[in-house]
Amino acid sequence: MKDLSKPGTGGPIKGKVVGQFFGIFNGIPADRYQHIVNTAPFDKCNLLILAFVRTVKSNGVFTAHFTNVRDDQRPATKGDMDQDRVMQVVKRARAMNSEIKILISLGWGNTDAGNAATTPTPFAESVASIVKTCDLDGFDIDYEDEPDVEPKDMFKLARALNDALSKITPTRERIITITPAQEKGLDKNVLDTFTYTMPQSYDHGGDGTKVDWYKDTLGSFDRIVYGLNIEGDIGKSDDPRKFAKEAISNHAAGLFAWRLDNDSVDPQTEYPTFASGKLMWELMHPTEDA
Repeated sequence: MKDLSKPGTGGPIKGKVVGQFFGIFNGIPADRYQHIVNTAPFDKCNLLILAFVRTVKSNGVFTAHFTNVRDDQRPATKGDMDQDRVMQVVKRARAMNSEIKILISLGWGNTDAGNAATTPTPFAESVASIVKTCDLDGFDIDYEDEPDVEPKDMFKLARALNDALSKITPTRERIITITPAQEKGLDKNVLDTFTYTMPQSYDHGGDGTKVDWYKDTLGSFDRIVYGLNIEGDIGKSDDPRKFAKEAISNHAAGLFAWRLDNDSVDPQTEYPTFASGKLMWELMHPTEDA
C-alpha cells in the first residue's frame, strides 16, 4: 500500500494534513471542558485550530480579542475564560504531539474578516501578540458571510498577518490558513498568500461550498485541505471515508474537520468519542502493512 504519510504536499506540514477545529466557545462547565481536552486524540491530527477570536474596534482600529462568549449564553467564569481554555488545549496537545501546528481562528458571521481588512497592520499585530502569548503557530480566518470585502483588501490583510507573525520571537515557522465558504473577496493573489486553503466542503453544512473553484483559482489541489463536518455520529455527520477518497485521488494536501470537541458525541454521556477524528487519521496516515 502506498504510504500517504510521506512528505509531498505543497505546505510545511509533513505528510497529509489532518486538521481539527476545537471550540473554546463550548458552553459547558470547566470540568466537562477539561475532560474533553484530556481525552481528545491530539496525537491523531497535525493541525489544530482553536475557535474563535473576534474583531473589536477601538479608536477607529480593529484588533483581535477573546470575547469569552459561550454558545449556550453561559457566562465564562474566572479560570475558565477563552485564554484559559486555549492554554489548556495547547499544553495538552503539545505534550501528546510535539509536531502539531496549533492556530487560533477569526470567527465568522460578524464581518470580522472585512473589519480586520480595514486596519490590517494593527489587526495583524494584535494577532501576533495572542500567538506569542499562547504559544501558537499561526492564524486562521473562518471566511464566510463577508458581503463587502474586496480581494485587494484581503491580500493586504494576509500579507500583514504573515509579516507580523514573522517578527515573533523566538523565531519559528508560522502559518496562516483560510477556511472559506464563499468566493467573493478572494482571488489567486489572496489564496497564494495563505499556507493552506481549506474550503468548507461539508455534506452537512458549508452552504454548498465545493472545492473546484478554489482548485481552479490556485491551479492545483496541492495546498487545498478538504473540509468535513463531524459534529455527531457518522451518518448524522459527514463520512470521512468519502472525503479521504476524494482528497487522496486528487493529491490534495489533506482533510480538516469541524469540530473535534463535538466529534461523534455519545448520546448516553454527551461526551465525544472522537470516532470520526481517529478514522480521518487512519485514512490519511495508513501504516505500511494496513
